[in-house]
Amino acid sequence: MNLFKKIMKKITTNVTKILDKHKINYELKEYEANNRLSGKEIALILNEEPSLCYKTLLTRTSKSPYKYYIFSLEVDKELDLKKCAKLKGEKSIEMAHEKEMKPITGYVHGGCSIIGLLKSNIEITVNSNFFNHDFIYISAGEVGKQIKINPNDLKTFLKINIGDISK
Repeated sequence: MNLFKKIMKKITTNVTKILDKHKINYELKEYEANNRLSGKEIALILNEEPSLCYKTLLTRTSKSPYKYYIFSLEVDKELDLKKCAKLKGEKSIEMAHEKEMKPITGYVHGGCSIIGLLKSNIEITVNSNFFNHDFIYISAGEVGKQIKINPNDLKTFLKINIGDISK
């Protein structure tokens, strides 16, 4: 009888490589890739509360030259652009266009993460209760992949601002 050893290749993304480099514990979760799923639908697929699943949103100032900001909040909440502008000392902030996502963040729509942003000078702000959980889910940097992680571990290598950014 021949015995075959099945070798499973570890799935990696830019985000998981960075987490591995920093020796951060995480769990990678995969689901059928569809960049048009809502955050609430992804939470349902993961069988988790939407309050534990965070979306990453790219915004910009309303007038050129644009300044970009990243905001992360629960998938069941809506970003309050007026609060965000006030928090950042800007006259107004708007959602960036989808076509700006890849050149600014390095990620595509539906796969943007706060970890490993292409332009490291983009300020990251998370909703006020981001660090109040034992674990959360954030994008693993690709559509169809999420990571389950202790949010406090992110403080060890990311500069993250906290604010009340939801409606």
